[in-house]
Amino acid sequence: MTIAATDAAPPSLLQVIDGTTVLSLLFFTSVLLSSYLSAKYFLPAGASSKTRFLYGWHVFDALIHVLFEVSFLYCSFFSSAPTGLTGNSAAVLWGDLSRAYGAEYSTGLFGHLWKEYGKADRRWAHADIGVIALEIPTGLIGGPLAWWISELIRKKDKRVWFWMLVLAVCELYGGWMTFAPEWLTGSQNLDTSNPMYTWLYLFAMNITWVVIPVWICFEAYTEMVTKPNGRITTLDDDNASGVGKKSL
Repeated sequence: MTIAATDAAPPSLLQVIDGTTVLSLLFFTSVLLSSYLSAKYFLPAGASSKTRFLYGWHVFDALIHVLFEVSFLYCSFFSSAPTGLTGNSAAVLWGDLSRAYGAEYSTGLFGHLWKEYGKADRRWAHADIGVIALEIPTGLIGGPLAWWISELIRKKDKRVWFWMLVLAVCELYGGWMTFAPEWLTGSQNLDTSNPMYTWLYLFAMNITWVVIPVWICFEAYTEMVTKPNGRITTLDDDNASGVGKKSL
């Protein structure tokens, strides 16, 4: 007698790629390209590579937070379907068991994009309370703050290092609070059965917001604490104004 296997084989890489996958990656790439072009054309010709990178990064960060994460909030609050259940629960949005909320029930463009990412992390296809709580300040405060920082960089405003440090720390905290609860509960919502989900969606699209903010923290510390004479420089400052001066 032959016993049928109970666990189906995970889908291959080609099996999980569809039109929505391609559209999502093209949209993400267009945001990245827009950030690069903004750093190329909105900064003066003599801007350093570090200045261009920081400017482009904060434009990219702002666009991701405003376009993607605010759209996640919109889908979470305004897309729903009846569940047929009654009663209340602290684990669902508004405590109402009669309706299920999230991008899973959206028919809009961004709903499809979040359903695509939700294949790797189910919390993003549904109105996960912990994720919503994090994305409210991230999208509504972090996005505009990143855009403002890009303007401070363009204007060579000396306040920029402080605000870059503030945003970088917020990004790191947000990343930790996004994944730490999931790891501590055994990663029940994460699908790592496919290399695209694991290495592109879960790893590459999240590690960026760890590596770059950590670098910015070190750069900000150098500028604000360890510069000679306690002088805070601005980007592309040649320090000429601080040479040869005597303290009074």
